[in-house]
Amino acid sequence: MMDPTQDAPVFDSEPVLELVDVSFVRKRRPILQHLNWRILPGEKWALIGPNGSGKSTLLSIIAGLQWMTTGAVSVLGQRFGQCYLPDIQRQIYLFQPNWQEHLLQRDLSSLEIVCSGFTKTLGLFQNIPEPVLARGRLFLAEAGLEAIADQQFQLLSSGEKRRVVYLRSRFSDAQLYVLDEPFENLDLPSRERLLHVMEGQLNSAKPVILVTHRLDEIPPQISHIFLLKQGECLAQGKKQDIFTSELMSSLYDWPVRIEEQNGRFYAMTS
Repeated sequence: MMDPTQDAPVFDSEPVLELVDVSFVRKRRPILQHLNWRILPGEKWALIGPNGSGKSTLLSIIAGLQWMTTGAVSVLGQRFGQCYLPDIQRQIYLFQPNWQEHLLQRDLSSLEIVCSGFTKTLGLFQNIPEPVLARGRLFLAEAGLEAIADQQFQLLSSGEKRRVVYLRSRFSDAQLYVLDEPFENLDLPSRERLLHVMEGQLNSAKPVILVTHRLDEIPPQISHIFLLKQGECLAQGKKQDIFTSELMSSLYDWPVRIEEQNGRFYAMTS
């Protein structure tokens, strides 16, 4: 039985994202069930759930890539089905490195990959203006990657590729940023270097959804948590209220103890 407090609290501000009683069924199998979620301007959320909990399906619905079976989704005050969806999709920046890294033109340089964020394509099919190239070099330098600006993307390490692909977002003027498991398959130093690169976005006024299944990947700037278990909302709210040993043990069906250190949370097996 899921926590009855899963219903999103009532706010006065216009939400950036609103889900009302959203469900999704695939081949008669319920994948998502009766989800309610509101994200207000400036809020930073983490969507957490075990493998198979429905996180990817929920993201695809938020991004307008799949359609819910029942319920309603609104982004920036525009309800899906009653608006021109491509206009809304342009306001959502979806960072999904695991497939984006493979779809990008791998013979491009790091600088060219970053600048493909300006053209909003997964490759370069036109000449890039010099001012854009200069901005791309600046983004790489700010991330400590100026030395690899002219190196071929496919020759970079996994951690370097991830940071380069993330820097494409610096050209975006989206109003909602969705980061889909950005640290997956990264070692500890690479994860922390990517977190450092992401600090500017996390400290901005733009709302963010960070998707993960690991607490230690969640930076201090994340203020709210949505727990997804078997397609249902187990709990949602402020981070300090959600990161309890009881709730997280229930999420993972495994006894865990939650500890906090310097604004970061860690799950220890009990």
